[in-house]
Amino acid sequence: MFSIGLRSDRLGPSQLKLNDFMPTQLPDGSSNLRKLPSMFDLETTSIDPPDEKTNDNESILIQEKNTKKTRCYLQQDQILKWYDSDSSSKKSMISDPANKAYILATVPIYDECLRVNFELQVWQSYLKMGIEQKHWAKEVTQRTKTCYDVVNCQFIRKKINQLVDNIVQANATIFDVQVQLIRYWSHRNSENHQTIESIEKQILEYISQCTP
Repeated sequence: MFSIGLRSDRLGPSQLKLNDFMPTQLPDGSSNLRKLPSMFDLETTSIDPPDEKTNDNESILIQEKNTKKTRCYLQQDQILKWYDSDSSSKKSMISDPANKAYILATVPIYDECLRVNFELQVWQSYLKMGIEQKHWAKEVTQRTKTCYDVVNCQFIRKKINQLVDNIVQANATIFDVQVQLIRYWSHRNSENHQTIESIEKQILEYISQCTP
């Protein structure tokens, strides 16, 4: 998980359930495990979709988030194709339907969180440069229309707070789905389930290989 702490009071009302990503038919033909047991349909909370109606004060990087729908590597068939490579560890990772559902549900969230975290670092560097070097990047002045220190500092700090909130919400969403996955493992009493850390490591590896 990303290191920023969870703050559930800032979450939106939408939900993300592992069941939504479970296959309708398992490879072994079992009918009693096609879905997680109803007790695992936790009333989890997820982040609200990012607002695509950016205003003049939105950063260029925020605007680029709207292209997420066109990123082919976030499509489920592309994700599964990567996991179905000749690597035995990758194949075993998605052999369990719950692991597969978790991966399909969270890859876009991890991807978005990484992008927002990068943007956060950019704005933090803008703030540091403005305070320490008394120089404001054009990405700042183009939005504030001024070189006045107080205005620019307030603008950047507001932007940083928004990005931190987005990361916190993404972490909370991932955490909630992890709880569902762990409870699924507990219900099945599986001795061969993958750890959360190993699943997360492969997800981040996949995103890293698919992005510049």
